[in-house]
Amino acid sequence: TLLPSSSEVVLVTMISQAKANLWLLWLAATSGNVLGSCVNYWLGTHVLRFKHKNWFPVSAKGLEKAQSQFKKYGVYSLLFAWLP
Repeated sequence: TLLPSSSEVVLVTMISQAKANLWLLWLAATSGNVLGSCVNYWLGTHVLRFKHKNWFPVSAKGLEKAQSQFKKYGVYSLLFAWLP
């Protein structure tokens, strides 16, 4: 994301007020980030099996465009994937 979300604000607030053990805060934040990355990776590897469902958020044309850009530019096409 472009701006920090509420979880980072809560983490900084808790660190600045020393209301919890710093190592526990670090462990919770790191575990959450790693788990979120794992979930996103899993979703990315399994999402195409749902492309024929009515609720699938990307059109066939949009999916084809994204796949052709990835084939053309490879992993460099993901450089700005975090932008909205």
